[in-house]
Amino acid sequence: MDDSLQKYPVSDRVKTNILDGELWKDCSQDQKQEKYDLNAYFEYYLSRTQRFSRDGGIHISINSHSDILKVARAILRDLTRRTIVSNILCARNFDHEGLIMPNDDKADLDRTTTDLCDHKEEDLTKPANDDKADGTVTTDTSTDKQRDPSPKDDAANATVDLCAGLLLMCEFGVTKFGFRGSNPLPWSDQQTLRQATTQYFSKEKALQPENPRLSRLFTARNLVSIGGMKVRWTSNLVDHLLLSDDDQTVFIFYHVGFLRHHTGLNDPVFPEGLAEETLRTLTLLFPQSGDRHAARRWLSKQMLTEVLDPAILQCGTPRAHDRRFEKFAFWHDRLVMLKQAFDESSPRGLRQWWNDRRNSVQWYNFWVAIMVFATALFIGLVQVVEGALQVYLSWKALQQQ
Repeated sequence: MDDSLQKYPVSDRVKTNILDGELWKDCSQDQKQEKYDLNAYFEYYLSRTQRFSRDGGIHISINSHSDILKVARAILRDLTRRTIVSNILCARNFDHEGLIMPNDDKADLDRTTTDLCDHKEEDLTKPANDDKADGTVTTDTSTDKQRDPSPKDDAANATVDLCAGLLLMCEFGVTKFGFRGSNPLPWSDQQTLRQATTQYFSKEKALQPENPRLSRLFTARNLVSIGGMKVRWTSNLVDHLLLSDDDQTVFIFYHVGFLRHHTGLNDPVFPEGLAEETLRTLTLLFPQSGDRHAARRWLSKQMLTEVLDPAILQCGTPRAHDRRFEKFAFWHDRLVMLKQAFDESSPRGLRQWWNDRRNSVQWYNFWVAIMVFATALFIGLVQVVEGALQVYLSWKALQQQ
């Protein structure tokens, strides 16, 4: 894991460690936990580290994969963001072997701010104080503004954003290194990462659905073929089930292996039940029952242009009570909005009209009307042809006479 982030392709040793879940080993991982396919996550890991380490790595404070593990370990020990950034700034006593972070317990990490740094943690965002010879402290009161962050501060914060994103597959901080259009998860300096995720992924249910349950037609394929929506695949969990473009585009988080891996952690950073509930939303959208072959063909076409987790083809089949809105706490409101957008969508072509079975009476009436119109058109066309033929034959007979 000591390989440089600038080295590409990465070594088999680094890949093996990542696929074995090395990043989350401090989350009390169950020794009997089933091994899940994390190859899709590994592609995300490579993409994210390459984005943050561009321009020779001048935008971050680390330079190796082992450094990522060290910062991730600090994050998982429930330190505030400010403490972690302070430790990274202190550890910028960088030797050629990489980032030097305190080794084991949380107390060591907390002590770093005062024992190793030239400045205290609370002074990071305040003007520096001048100590007089008599021991008194003179504070510069010429301005009440906080000092502008230095490039080192920016690099330390970008490092925390990088490692937190690798832990949770969420965007953090500004979108300078993220994907355009992605929404970041807010994480203040005074919060631990667990506190930030718990605050963001709340169980608040503000919206009330018109129907207490979701129909079998509520699948990703039908959102496209009936609702005329576009699916935008995302590696940012914050964007999952989010609507955009006037409710014409829905974001779907597709990393099934990553979510299944987190369901087996005894002390995950995610709020309890979030990973499992996210998997259930994917089961709704990609069921293995129903028109399974058509759904598989649709997903296979998607995989021709997108690097998706193949496990999304094996999400299982939702039971009747799994379709009830009350079973969803974290994604409740987004499911309500997505279902409402789906119900309000209208078919825009004959193909969508044929697929749209949401209202069976309307569907039958429409196609009966189409058949009557087509029959009338056919009969009218036959009569026109017959009349034209009679006129032609009469004209021919007159010529012969």
